[in-house]
Amino acid sequence: MFNGWVPSMRALITCGEKVLVVRRIYVLPPLPCWPRVTGVTLLGDAAHLMSPFAGRVPIFQRSMRQGSRAR
Repeated sequence: MFNGWVPSMRALITCGEKVLVVRRIYVLPPLPCWPRVTGVTLLGDAAHLMSPFAGRVPIFQRSMRQGSRAR
């Protein structure tokens, strides 16, 4: 499954814990626009309304296409 991967990445996967823990990922509905408040900044996980993978599929697909062209 991981043939062709860089050895250091394979080691991270194979040397890790052997038990896979499945965790659900929840996505919140879009929030309405908030009014600007001077002196208030929203930081950290509270600023992310989408799953960590939401924007990664197009990036992954593009890199796969570029990788297949390079071969």
